[in-house]
Amino acid sequence: MSDKENREEYLENLVAEILEIKKAELRNKKDADFFKDLGADSMLGLEIIAAVERKYDIKIEDEEVQRLSTFNSILDLINKKLEKNK
Repeated sequence: MSDKENREEYLENLVAEILEIKKAELRNKKDADFFKDLGADSMLGLEIIAAVERKYDIKIEDEEVQRLSTFNSILDLINKKLEKNK
């Protein structure tokens, strides 16, 4: 499994656990808005961001957080930050 696939798998598990939804449901909604479509609130969103920062030892700036409302947007940012750090 590639690094990108591992990141996607980790993020699927994390988001499904925090938002209390099934991974299968999430797989069909990777562009769904966490807040409008999946019932998250800002605290759950910050919990996801904090877990990602710890796991990958990256810093997500406040202005970046505001744009992270979907699974794919978070995964894209993780991949960009980790590629830049290589």
